[in-house]
Amino acid sequence: MKKISMMFVVAFGAGVTFAAEGDVGTQAYVWGNTGKDTVGYKALDSVTYPKGVKLSMFQGKVILMNAFQYNCGGCDANAPKIGRMADSIGSGSSTIPFQAVGTEIDNGTFAQIQTSYNSKLRMNAANVNYPLVHVPFDTAITTDGVGTKWHRYNTYRDVYFVIDATGKIVFRVAGNRVNLMADSNFRNIRNAIATALSQVSTGLLQTRSGSKNGLIAYRQGTAFHFNFGSGIGLNGPVSLQIMDLQGRIIRSFVITSGAEAIWNGSAFPYGNYFLKASGIGFSESQRISWLP
Repeated sequence: MKKISMMFVVAFGAGVTFAAEGDVGTQAYVWGNTGKDTVGYKALDSVTYPKGVKLSMFQGKVILMNAFQYNCGGCDANAPKIGRMADSIGSGSSTIPFQAVGTEIDNGTFAQIQTSYNSKLRMNAANVNYPLVHVPFDTAITTDGVGTKWHRYNTYRDVYFVIDATGKIVFRVAGNRVNLMADSNFRNIRNAIATALSQVSTGLLQTRSGSKNGLIAYRQGTAFHFNFGSGIGLNGPVSLQIMDLQGRIIRSFVITSGAEAIWNGSAFPYGNYFLKASGIGFSESQRISWLP
């Protein structure tokens, strides 16, 4: 009995040493009023987030969080691809449980961040939902020989975290802080997000695009249904094209008023696709998501 107890203590101690806060496997925040959360974040976009941002605001969503500095060359270099990635996955969507958040750790001013990092983040995704916030500049932030360090997440600049829907960090990767990071890092971030999303129970997804032309897309099981709302007058047939994120057409339909087109997504990888509808006098696109 004594031997078993000693073995337990050794294993427990090793686990505590390895799993420092901010490492993979640790909690980024906890639901409810249990205390730990990213409190005190002041959003740079004070219109959308007048009360600031906490990670627990996005309860139940997968979160991409990056630590950056307004004057970081690597952060700026990676920003266009990170912003485009967040937009293509659907950050802030009401139907996709995903949110991206940027955390500035060097107390940069609003003007500095707007003219540097923010403009690059939105270079390929002008309207991406990606709130940028200040980490509280207090004793949790120090500067050493490497640079500014955010002790709450044991991180310097240009580091990316994927946080699952339970608030646990499931992936972490650092850029090189100077130049664009390797393509494999971007793929690994995207794959970690996809894996975390696959573990979220989405149930029946049924969305309406708010299209002025009445285009409706909804999903039942593995099939997507496309039609036009009742009372919408169409001047002739409408062409529907489903494209991947590279713009390649993978399925085409022709639909008339009152008819429905069905696409079975089971033969295609999970992820985001674009649906383009065009007819006489109109053309519009929307994003659709094929998730587990």
